[in-house]
Amino acid sequence: MKFIILPLISLLVSLSAYSQIFYKIEGNGLKEPSYLFGTHHLAPTSILDSYPSLPQALEETKAVVGEIDMTASQMEMAMAMQPYMMAPADSTLTALLTVEELADLNKKFEPYAPMPGITLEHLGTMRPMVISAMVSLGEMQKSLPGFDPNAQLDASFQLQAKSEGKEIIPLETADMQARLLYTFTPIKKQLADLKELLEKPEELVENCGKLNKAYLEGDLNTLLALTEGEDSDPAFMEALLTLRNRNWMKSIPDIINSRPSLIAVGALHLAGDEGLVNQLRKAGYTVTAIK
Repeated sequence: MKFIILPLISLLVSLSAYSQIFYKIEGNGLKEPSYLFGTHHLAPTSILDSYPSLPQALEETKAVVGEIDMTASQMEMAMAMQPYMMAPADSTLTALLTVEELADLNKKFEPYAPMPGITLEHLGTMRPMVISAMVSLGEMQKSLPGFDPNAQLDASFQLQAKSEGKEIIPLETADMQARLLYTFTPIKKQLADLKELLEKPEELVENCGKLNKAYLEGDLNTLLALTEGEDSDPAFMEALLTLRNRNWMKSIPDIINSRPSLIAVGALHLAGDEGLVNQLRKAGYTVTAIK
């Protein structure tokens, strides 16, 4: 389910090459080292305590690089994302579902409504994936110990850097992410995913628990294998990981060559032949795992 579990990529990765989430970047003319840390949306920030060399890495760096600037105005981010979250007039829930189907979904959605009395008719102008994200968030808060949507790893790095007067460098914008996440998948497929989620929310909890365990163990290979069962759309996977990695690599060398930086992005962006670890090595850098 794309809205909270990243879709899969082909598991063409050796069993040991990408089994870490924290790396040091050196060589290729760098005067000072930079660092690469793979994050995970469901992981508690307490995982940072498992890496005793991380505080020193943060102290050495002058900038934190992330997917987007999470210290920016939340209102501005929401406004930038909103156009991509809305469904076309002919593809709203009321247009796609019969009265009976909508009533059935409403019963299943009721426990996840943001406020008592809110039904799918009130949210019908939103794309189904937006509603799926809402359901997933509610299920995670209820079922996954330690999950706090207001305490994300990516944000924690950026907030600490900002408090110390360091630079925050986003690799893309919020609207770029929203366009990919909410418009790439056809609405009818999004609706089918929403129906499946409301029918079997326990499967989401089980899968997310396994994903979290793999991440906490620094096991990207298992993380990739688990995502393989969630989505088999290679076009979406290429857009989500491969193409974004290639685009980021157009900026990352200039960033780390001009100032020592900590790059904190989703863990799956680190793995595979097209992952950032391998791409940085191909570019001539020495990338060493920090256990």
